[in-house]
Amino acid sequence: AIFPYSFDPAYDNLLPYGNEKRNVIKYSDSSFNYHSLTYVCILLFGLLMSLFTGISQHLAGYAETINLGSGVGSFMISLCMIGNVSGKLIVGTLSDIIGWFKSILVMMVIVVVAAVILLVSNNALMCYAGSLLLGANYAVAAVGLVLITKNVFGSENYHMSYPLISCCS
Repeated sequence: AIFPYSFDPAYDNLLPYGNEKRNVIKYSDSSFNYHSLTYVCILLFGLLMSLFTGISQHLAGYAETINLGSGVGSFMISLCMIGNVSGKLIVGTLSDIIGWFKSILVMMVIVVVAAVILLVSNNALMCYAGSLLLGANYAVAAVGLVLITKNVFGSENYHMSYPLISCCS
């Protein structure tokens, strides 16, 4: 061997301090397929949601374009980040109350409403509201994608399905 160690400590009969060796049966559903239409759609959904998160970085320039000024634009970005944090907390709470699918759907509707507000309004207060709501997009891209993957492919296939989805998004 070139290296005197391996990436898996159990391969070298090593365990973390305090752990005892035990037999673990790993379960994996052999029907999982990376080329399934469902997997490809979730992969593309994650990519599109991640691309959409970049819009918030252009809010300052957008505010300048509609003659609101750079101060308004900077505050719009700050409000979007507040919406980011609160949106993640809200989607987690909503998923416990109304279920994962409905909670993600609610957050996506909020993002669409935010985009419409930002597109049709040139009033600073409306743009502030739209920016705050636009922060919900981060919740869909981060928390929502995990919920979708876990619930569609199950816990037993999560370890196979999520890494590539996460990498592409």
